[in-house]
Amino acid sequence: MDDLNEKAARRRKIAHAIEIVILIVLFICFIFPFILVLINVFKTKADITSNPLALVGELSIIHISEPTRHAEI
Repeated sequence: MDDLNEKAARRRKIAHAIEIVILIVLFICFIFPFILVLINVFKTKADITSNPLALVGELSIIHISEPTRHAEI
């Protein structure tokens, strides 16, 4: 009888581990577009079209100052 309980417990642990892995993969698929947007916010349009997955190539203050110059504050 104990052997059956051990097998059932092992199956539950394996099933739980598989569920966790699936949920982690789904979470990564869900969060990836948001991370991509955050990365591309600091790039020029040419950098985004040439290599959208690359990190910020050249970070300069112009990316912050130019939009604020045109803003009506």
